[in-house]
Amino acid sequence: MFRAFTTVVESVSKWLEEERKTKVAVTTVNAQRDTAIAGIEAQRDFLLRSLDLVFDERRSAFEDLFARLDVALASQNQQAVTDVLSAITTLATKNPFSELKDHRIVIEQFRSDEAWEV
Repeated sequence: MFRAFTTVVESVSKWLEEERKTKVAVTTVNAQRDTAIAGIEAQRDFLLRSLDLVFDERRSAFEDLFARLDVALASQNQQAVTDVLSAITTLATKNPFSELKDHRIVIEQFRSDEAWEV
């Protein structure tokens, strides 16, 4: 009878130890998951903010160029029209994502109050 009791106690002890190990493993995995999710969310927020800045600057640059085009057309200045259309074409064909290739540039831009060059 004592031997049966000892066997039950040992089995319960092993089960409790395994249960403890499982809880530790689950806690570790959950912490790793939370860290990974936080990192992904930070990268997402960074990229979205970067895209907002890039496209805000592009919009502003296009608005300025089209305003200059209106002035050039109104004054019938062919050279100015040609120059502004060339600038519009250059800006339109430039990949807006190329500015995001080097994240250090974007980080420095966040720290600066200056507008981005587009």
